[in-house]
Amino acid sequence: MDAQHGDFSPGVKAPLMRELFDEQYYPFAQEVRLPHDKFVELRSTAGENVESYLTHRWEEKLEHQSRRFREAEQNLFGQLVFYMWRLLLAVSTTYNNDEQNTYKIFMKKIISKDEDFGFINFNYDTLLDKAIKDAYGTHFSSLDDYFAIDYIKPHGSVNWLMSHRATETEIAFPGQFYLEPRYSMASTKMFAGEPIPYQNIKVLDPRDPNIDLVQIQPIIQSIFGGRFFYPLVFIPLTTKLYDSVAEFNAKIVAKGEEMMRQAHEVYLIGYSASDQIIRDMLRHVPYGAKLHVVGRQSSQKILETLLEEFNMPSRDSDAYTQGFTKFVTEL
Repeated sequence: MDAQHGDFSPGVKAPLMRELFDEQYYPFAQEVRLPHDKFVELRSTAGENVESYLTHRWEEKLEHQSRRFREAEQNLFGQLVFYMWRLLLAVSTTYNNDEQNTYKIFMKKIISKDEDFGFINFNYDTLLDKAIKDAYGTHFSSLDDYFAIDYIKPHGSVNWLMSHRATETEIAFPGQFYLEPRYSMASTKMFAGEPIPYQNIKVLDPRDPNIDLVQIQPIIQSIFGGRFFYPLVFIPLTTKLYDSVAEFNAKIVAKGEEMMRQAHEVYLIGYSASDQIIRDMLRHVPYGAKLHVVGRQSSQKILETLLEEFNMPSRDSDAYTQGFTKFVTEL
């Protein structure tokens, strides 16, 4: 959120997690046929801690005896994946009209430094992806392209899509091409079958103009034809549903551990590190590496917690509490 500085409508301003169900974002939920009363219910029951609420709701579903109840909850979580995909896809398009985008400035400063670095990005949008492409000219057409420049996105990305499972039968969508019935079909099947094969992942270059909102329909039709598809976006649970995509977690974790083992300094920016995957990766940071936490008021507490948990030396580690934008201006 702190990277966006253009004059944008509230509906395309990147949300904090606690704002995920704010009314300004409902048009994207409406696109994937998530009823308004359900959206309001999610907002009121989730409160300030959306991640914990959704985690509890998913785990409670697994314990429920009614098959119909479990299926209804699976469908809801499928709709939430599509909702988040549509929302963060819209957020991503703001980069093109934002000359003061902090990621763009950040990359200009980093590229002038004579040192190796990598990124572990827990956001779904492509704001950083676009800044990296602008700085280095990198073309992204597969996850290997991300790995090759030491860049991973453990929670998925809005430009990563997946084709249907081989066991899912051909389903016709007669008449004109509309995305809504495909969203609906995919929502019911996303968590109802075996893991989606890793080779089913399709990566769209973040700078491809076809992924701007007004042009998403033809590119979906071109890649997936008459079939439906799945966004590779993991719902915000405390423990992500990585087993829904075969091999993804193992490959991402292996690359993240490799990057951490080479780190002399780690910058944790705008992130609380409450996710299990980052904690698994941090265990591989060499003793003596410096830890820097960049954010707001909670930065010092996050720093102290991580230094204690991972037995990292406090010397030369620090917390920056003035936010990402000011941090970048002072680099």
